Amino acid sequence: MSDFSAPSGPPPPKAPEVPPGWTARWNAEYKEWFYVNLETKQSQWERPTAPAPGHGGNSNDDGPPPYEASNNGSGPRDTKHNYDSKRGDDSNRSNPPAPYGGSGNDREDDAAMARRLQAEEDARNGRPGGGAFPSELPPQQQQQQ
Repeated sequence: MSDFSAPSGPPPPKAPEVPPGWTARWNAEYKEWFYVNLETKQSQWERPTAPAPGHGGNSNDDGPPPYEASNNGSGPRDTKHNYDSKRGDDSNRSNPPAPYGGSGNDREDDAAMARRLQAEEDARNGRPGGGAFPSELPPQQQQQQ
């Protein structure tokens, strides 16, 4: 025996086809379909035979507007240009110039940047000497056991 039972009464019949701009809704009290104009939200018992005004039958207003490609050269373009200011040309290089005016030696540049950033952070936090953080903590009290 299952833990559920079927709903009471027969299922509603399959929804009828309606023109664009309309939807069919089942009325359980009268056991009939009624039709709703999606634009005006007005309902009626008679099945519509023509699209709702503004739905022309050919367009789907629920989707995005159509895309019209143009090749006339006007308008924005999504094109990437690799420009190397040190070389003064548009050549496509696999190694881009080092950021922040670095020399291209990544380890030395990274270490120098880390020191500079740490010094800036120490200055903001009032630690002019950049002392080690654990030494700035108050002494820990010993608990007796």
